[in-house]
Amino acid sequence: MNDAERAALRGRTRLDDALYDELVAWARTHYRETLHPEELGDPALLTESRDALEALSRILQLGSIYPFQR
Repeated sequence: MNDAERAALRGRTRLDDALYDELVAWARTHYRETLHPEELGDPALLTESRDALEALSRILQLGSIYPFQR
């Protein structure tokens, strides 16, 4: 990647030690160990998933990129 390409990147998308640590913490917080078929219809799962994506887009400093964020 050249300087111009790096400058064109938006958000916090280059992995460094600090970002790695934050992403690991995010995954530990938001990833379930298991997901059972009957849970797929639970509206709380949608809320949980959106909360996880909101937190991830904040960590990566991408702004509102998903329709539900608008």
